[in-house]
Amino acid sequence: MRASIGAALVLTALSAPGPAAQPERVLAIANVSVVDVVKGTTHADHTILITGNRIRRVGPAARVRVPAGAEILDASRTFAIPGLWDMHSHVVGFGPASLELYLAHGVTSVRDMGAERFAEAKSWRDKIENRQLLGPRMRIASPVVENPRWLAAVKGMSERAGTPWTLYERFGPMSPEEAVAWVDSIAALGANHIKVRNWPAPEIGRALVERAKLRGLPVVAHPNEPFPRTGITTFEHHVWPPLTGSDSARHSLWQQFARGAIAMVPTLVTWPV
Repeated sequence: MRASIGAALVLTALSAPGPAAQPERVLAIANVSVVDVVKGTTHADHTILITGNRIRRVGPAARVRVPAGAEILDASRTFAIPGLWDMHSHVVGFGPASLELYLAHGVTSVRDMGAERFAEAKSWRDKIENRQLLGPRMRIASPVVENPRWLAAVKGMSERAGTPWTLYERFGPMSPEEAVAWVDSIAALGANHIKVRNWPAPEIGRALVERAKLRGLPVVAHPNEPFPRTGITTFEHHVWPPLTGSDSARHSLWQQFARGAIAMVPTLVTWPV
């Protein structure tokens, strides 16, 4: 069967829902120009062969055999790139309609950074993985870790203002022991990573990071003081308070991040660091 493809090339086979007992769909995207984002080159007249939710082969059209009965999409005058990642999203807050919008814009994977509805994020992730829901693959954060003093201050302000308290899925560990127990509970819940926003006291933060490493859980965090300089997978947004020292001091911090393989996810925030 042959069909045309529009300006946006969306590989819904990546996450399309459907009964597992049905034969896997075979899709050949023909006559497409493939962009090699590693080498910075473009390869014209290629075929991408997909079986089920896996890309099986990419190569020149003359070298890729398309099985009989495969669906063929003519992608002439279009380009294919690897699926994009949204590296920092609070996806549940955008509602279920956002899932198909992600795919429509070429975003095939999302790293969720925590929300007030962990159970809903987990449900979406698992349904997408099991092909019961159409959407990008998701990696989801734990409920957010906060400094307990910050939580208490915000709750006090909320009570004085008479506004409802909404930060139910936040945790402020008061001791290293509480931090360790928290990590163990997150491992049992099935989160993909632990999110820290406002860091607790250094000894509590260290206990959390060390336990997370032991349990195989990446820690992703805002670099808000007193943030640890090692053991973190990614820092988000910007350093707070902004660095006010010399250029050499800033350079030293970036070098320390690099030595520890800590990535910086800048999102869309522009801030002096």
